[in-house]
Amino acid sequence: IRAMWEPSIGGECGFRTRGAGASMKLWRCTDPAMSTALEACKLRLDGEIWAGRSKWSEASHFMAGKWDGLVFKVFDAPSAPGGLLDRLEAARAALAPFETERVQVVQTAKCEDAATVRRLLTRIGSLGGEGLILRAADASFHTGRQKTIIKVKQFFSGLAMVVGKVPGKESLIVSTHEYGSR
Repeated sequence: IRAMWEPSIGGECGFRTRGAGASMKLWRCTDPAMSTALEACKLRLDGEIWAGRSKWSEASHFMAGKWDGLVFKVFDAPSAPGGLLDRLEAARAALAPFETERVQVVQTAKCEDAATVRRLLTRIGSLGGEGLILRAADASFHTGRQKTIIKVKQFFSGLAMVVGKVPGKESLIVSTHEYGSR
C-alpha cells in the first residue's frame, strides 16, 4: 500500500495514505522498532507498506493497528536535497543507526540499455515480483505522474480504449478491458 511517512503534521507523525487537507488520513505506527527509526529519521519518506509478494490484503492490517510482519519500503525521501540517488542515500544515512528490518530503503541498479532492463525484469519475475520502476537518477521529487518514471512489467495488466476527450482539457476518457498474461 503506497504511503508517505510524515515526520510532522500538526505536531503528529505517521503514514499518510491518500488525500490532502480534511480528507487526508494519518495512520500512527505502533510497531516500536519501525516507529523509533522513522521518528528519529526526521525525513519525509515516500514508499510502500509491504507484507511480502502477493500479500496485498495483509498489508492493509496496519489500518487496524496490526503491524506484525509489515515492512516500510522506502522509494524516495522528498524532503532531502538533490536527485533521486542523493535522496535515497540521505534516507539510508538517516536510518543507519537503527538496526531494524522493518524500514528498508530500496536497492537501485543502473540500467544503461534494454538488455539490462530485460535481465533485471527476468530476475525480479523469477522471485515473484511484478516488475521494475525505472527512474532518472538525477530527477527531483514531484507528486503525481512524471516523465522521469516508467513502470515495466513482463505482462499486460490491462488494455484501455480511448472513447472520448474531456472538453477544454488535455484529458482523455478511456474504457478499460481486462487482459490476461502474455
